[in-house]
Amino acid sequence: MSLDPLGAARSALAAAASRPAVGPTSAAAPRSAAGMEPAEAAGLKDACQQFEALFLQQLLKEARAGAAALSGEKRSFDREVYEGWQDEQFASAMSGSGGIGLAEMLYRQLGGVNASPPRGRDV
Repeated sequence: MSLDPLGAARSALAAAASRPAVGPTSAAAPRSAAGMEPAEAAGLKDACQQFEALFLQQLLKEARAGAAALSGEKRSFDREVYEGWQDEQFASAMSGSGGIGLAEMLYRQLGGVNASPPRGRDV
């Protein structure tokens, strides 16, 4: 999974903003409870999960930096790069398996009332 939440979030927000908040849906295309097409809902869900992964990655990075500062530990550049990659992978895995609920909350708020994606990566 690529961690480009800004691009994915911008396109998901643009799609959400372009549809009417309340109103009839087209009978030609199936829509979710929030009035989104399945592709829009999947894109929004992915953007929310990417944002949650980025948030978790930053949280892990700051926690690691705080622990290192308290212990007085000197870290090499190589170790910082490796730990950054490790935090990215761990955050991505956490978000993909349900995370801390941030992605689901964002999906519900951005997707409309009663919008609830399935947990995990399956759409």
